Amino acid sequence: MRIYLYILAGITSALIGWNIGQFFLTDLGLLKQFPEITLFPCIAISLAFGMILNEIFISNPTRPKRSFQTAQKPLLIALGLGTVSGLIAGIISQILFLPIIRVPTPIVRTLGWLLIGSSVGIAEGLSWRYESSR
Repeated sequence: MRIYLYILAGITSALIGWNIGQFFLTDLGLLKQFPEITLFPCIAISLAFGMILNEIFISNPTRPKRSFQTAQKPLLIALGLGTVSGLIAGIISQILFLPIIRVPTPIVRTLGWLLIGSSVGIAEGLSWRYESSR
């Protein structure tokens, strides 16, 4: 049952992050020329939030108020790390898309998603390291 909750949290978080990024790109017109710089931080933050909240609520499902209190600092850490690492991943992807470099699009996309996944792992790992050291 636990694996289904992780899968559901991952899918939902990725979709929420993608939609937030699309809102910034299309409705607000933020960095339309460089979409990865807008999308990747939104997706990384959303995935990190989803994974942290999922872990907290799976660990203690009967106390939602306490779980939200426990989640505050890890979520702030995930917000900061997700933003920074998502921006780095977006900038690297955008550089690789430059016509001067000529890296094939599938390789850039794969590398971009690899960087998003690693940034989410870093954000989640460091936020839990902080929480477990308390």
